[in-house]
Amino acid sequence: MNKRESTYYIRIGGIYCDHCKTIIRQSLLEIEGVKSVHISGNVAITCADIPIRQLIDCINQIGYYTEERWICRGWNKWKLLEILQLCLSAGVVLGIRYVLLWWMGYDLLNVIPTIDNSVTLGMLFVTGLLTSVHCVGMCGAINLVASQDKRSAAVYNAGRILIYTLVGVMIGAIGNVLRIDTRIANVFSLIVALLMLLMGLSMTGLFSFSSKCCFPIQKKRHSAFVLGLLNGFMPCSPLIAMQLYAMSTGSPLWGGLSMFLFGLGTVPLMLGIGLIRELFERKKEQVQKNFAVLIVLLACFMVIRSLSALGFHPVTQKAKLSDYIVAEIGDDYQMVQAELSYSSYGNIAVKKGIPVIFTILAEDEYLTECNNAIVSTDFDFSVSIHPGENVINFTPEEEGVFVYTCWMNMIKNKIYVYE
Repeated sequence: MNKRESTYYIRIGGIYCDHCKTIIRQSLLEIEGVKSVHISGNVAITCADIPIRQLIDCINQIGYYTEERWICRGWNKWKLLEILQLCLSAGVVLGIRYVLLWWMGYDLLNVIPTIDNSVTLGMLFVTGLLTSVHCVGMCGAINLVASQDKRSAAVYNAGRILIYTLVGVMIGAIGNVLRIDTRIANVFSLIVALLMLLMGLSMTGLFSFSSKCCFPIQKKRHSAFVLGLLNGFMPCSPLIAMQLYAMSTGSPLWGGLSMFLFGLGTVPLMLGIGLIRELFERKKEQVQKNFAVLIVLLACFMVIRSLSALGFHPVTQKAKLSDYIVAEIGDDYQMVQAELSYSSYGNIAVKKGIPVIFTILAEDEYLTECNNAIVSTDFDFSVSIHPGENVINFTPEEEGVFVYTCWMNMIKNKIYVYE
């Protein structure tokens, strides 16, 4: 007589890469009576009516952990809890972003530079510092394995910095011969952002994309330096974006320097996580899911920015003059003035066919590395912003709502041209 089959949904601690899932799946399938094992965030086991303790013991014996209260039968309540936790994490991140943007003009989700030679060397270091949260989320498992002690943690990071710099030198030299068209670079950035989005969604555990962002990790000692060198060849989205930037410099020296500074910026958090690795031994999965939320949000903003750079602006074509700063019309020209803030240049309305004198008033305290230059592909202007009056001249020839942005394509404002 066949035993009745049941489906158990089990939370398992310590899953942080595809290799972990493979080990768990193979071990559970070796138990007599287990028919199938599906892992996506938590584990769904279809099996004959076998003792729950047998499943628990199997999981704990191979180095992961679960307990009886983490097992439910018949319906997957863990999936709902995971979705609620991820939504809460996303809400917290967006809330912090709003506060920082309002208070000091810093955009938490605007940390990956556009492929543009106007970015400063200091910003490359800051970019590395900020995107190191992505490094921890995507490759934190390798970091923890490599960082068995303080010496190996330092050696691992030295290997990363060395390979970043060498790759920067090589692709900088390539860029000197093979110039990348701006539009092609923006297409690459869009592809990178979409890959980053897929990886982030995979890391949440809610989807079953195959994640190749980490090498298979065995529970044995690896060469920290070799792991650091291999880190430079991972399909990591911010790393690819920085490599494209290094290539755009067209110089081995500046390509290597930019990658060195970016890598140096990732060291504090990566090294710190490695040095306090024991604090994360039983929290890897939870930490990774929180980082995954940040990665998904970063990717979404990066997609929007890439689309904006390619000329796709999701703005409505319906507009009311009352929503804009309307230009005053003179005999042969029209004048409009707006004040710079951390996150805005001002939405303006101008009349078709009349030359525009657009003045942006900028106070030094509101100028940042993000808003210090604006561009418009529709009206063909690119202007650096400095304290005081910044005058922009253009003539609108077509009706509609157009977008002009900061040089990083993140701060967006509208120009409404009416008849």
